[in-house]
Amino acid sequence: MVNGATYGFDPTAFQLQPAGVFGTLGRNTLTAFGVRELDMGVSKKTRVTENSSLLIRAEGFNLTNHTNLGFPSADLFGAANAGEITSTATFARQIQLSAKFSF
Repeated sequence: MVNGATYGFDPTAFQLQPAGVFGTLGRNTLTAFGVRELDMGVSKKTRVTENSSLLIRAEGFNLTNHTNLGFPSADLFGAANAGEITSTATFARQIQLSAKFSF
């Protein structure tokens, strides 16, 4: 973290090659971080009468509330924020409840 910014790679490790000269950078050198999430759902179905039932469901997404960082800016020579991560790949924790009455 430099000046409050999070970097995915060091942009000073790259050098612009002269026109007509190939560099030595390999394939897939710039990769993003992995995504870790824990999603869970729980439901309970209960009979109210012989012909009707009630389904109650709770779902949680990203329950661990892990921050998944987005891809770093890959514009190495045209932007001032090269290598800087400015977004997240997923949302924060979300919980939803639902009920369904069937008759």
